[in-house]
Amino acid sequence: AMENFPHSTGSCPASGKRDAIGKYLKMARALNETGRPVLHSICGWQPWFAPVGKSIGHMWRVAGDVRSFDDVYETMLLMERLRKHHGPHGWNDPDMLIGSSPGAKLVMTQRQSRAQFALYSVMTAPLMLGANVMDLSKFDLETYSNADAIRINQDISGDLGGVVFSNCPPYPDFETSVRDDGGIDFVMQPRDSSIALDNPRPSPNAGDVSCGGHHAKSCPGCPMGNGAGWCHGDCTWNHTRGCVYEKERPRIEDRSGPWSLGVFKASQMKQCQVAWAKTLGTGQVALVAVNFGHSSVRWVFNLTKLKFTWSRPGAAARDVWSNETTLLADIIALRLHSNGGSAFYELSEPYAGVQAGPSKLSEIPVEIPANELHSDLNQLTEKRVEASSFRIGRTDQLAFAAPFGAILLLFCARRFWSCRRRDR
Repeated sequence: AMENFPHSTGSCPASGKRDAIGKYLKMARALNETGRPVLHSICGWQPWFAPVGKSIGHMWRVAGDVRSFDDVYETMLLMERLRKHHGPHGWNDPDMLIGSSPGAKLVMTQRQSRAQFALYSVMTAPLMLGANVMDLSKFDLETYSNADAIRINQDISGDLGGVVFSNCPPYPDFETSVRDDGGIDFVMQPRDSSIALDNPRPSPNAGDVSCGGHHAKSCPGCPMGNGAGWCHGDCTWNHTRGCVYEKERPRIEDRSGPWSLGVFKASQMKQCQVAWAKTLGTGQVALVAVNFGHSSVRWVFNLTKLKFTWSRPGAAARDVWSNETTLLADIIALRLHSNGGSAFYELSEPYAGVQAGPSKLSEIPVEIPANELHSDLNQLTEKRVEASSFRIGRTDQLAFAAPFGAILLLFCARRFWSCRRRDR
């Protein structure tokens, strides 16, 4: 509910979705009439903006704020399900990048912040930095000014990135359609009936309620002086009574407030690994693998699944962070560290006539016994392939330089209607 709308119940049915889209469309037309190039960022926090996003803006938020690595995980799962609405000329927005610089209000570990940036690069996501660039640590500055990562992100002459490996629980699919009156029909389609998507509601006297992005002892305690923007989850905002307990909740697809399926942030749901790949306009392939689990794991992947454009077997894997290159056969094998351990490579056609040498990958390389190549985790082909690699010298860096200020958008044009400040 919002001020001057005292009868709002916190529900957003098809008609409410139509009204929200209409307001953004009105703003888009006004911006176009200025004759100036202006980025129109839709801050609706809902996946149902994706099917109509390109008609009202340049980028659109699809979920709640990213405040931790748990949020990175769920938003990544959601981005995969919305891929068909992603670019070109308009982009699903998974929210800002969170660095690891000490003193910032929102901080992740170095490992997690670099994994997030690598993921966003391969997902072709908008790169917006949620930190003060004057206070960035040396590590964060090296991360966010990496010209190769940015080049991979900005390359839209190939494909726009997709999941090539995942052993994570399946996030729901969505069916969306636009009504004749401009309303949105939005239906969630669970892909695993054993996952309860809606958490049981606590009693209003239980002493712990969800306010959306945080918890409180009761609904009246949710706002903490911040008004309706802090009243979601188990509660709803009433113009006259403030934040109150919702007696009957609307279906998940029609609830107001930022989108999130909290069950996917539970610890047992994140003990998994995901890999995204993106074929670039040059024919090279960007590959990022991330471990969201609490323990380090051995991750093995069959490179033939990437369907390279070159004829030679294997690939030259250049580490995007260290710029070191390793020649691989059909298998890549890594030990990924826990809680955000990742590897980020640009794969290209292997070189000829290279002397054999030791393997060195960004995360700990592992040897694969031949009798383990068919484990459930690996999901490899029937043909047994011995993992082999050859070390070659440091490759020439691509002559690419972009002004730091030009590659990071340092402002957010997100302050219309449903938007709230990132100060929670």
